[in-house]
Amino acid sequence: MHKILPPVCLAMAMIALICGIALFSSGGPEPGHQLRKAQINGPEDLRIKLEKDLESRQFRHTAFTIASFISAGLFATGAFVSMNPGRN
Repeated sequence: MHKILPPVCLAMAMIALICGIALFSSGGPEPGHQLRKAQINGPEDLRIKLEKDLESRQFRHTAFTIASFISAGLFATGAFVSMNPGRN
């Protein structure tokens, strides 16, 4: 089990890093057609609701991106810690 753990952790770190780069490069959510219409001549309460939804989606996107990079770092750290050559 100890021999397979470092390569698995490094593979998971690479996957998490690739996902983080993909999330970062895709950019955040943008305002939809409904929000643009509501900003021009829609009701105020609908505009506020749609803007809050957009802020929530942007926050989730940022959180997932940061979490992906953090998990990549943790997986890589776990892989190198579990490769301790002094322990048999």
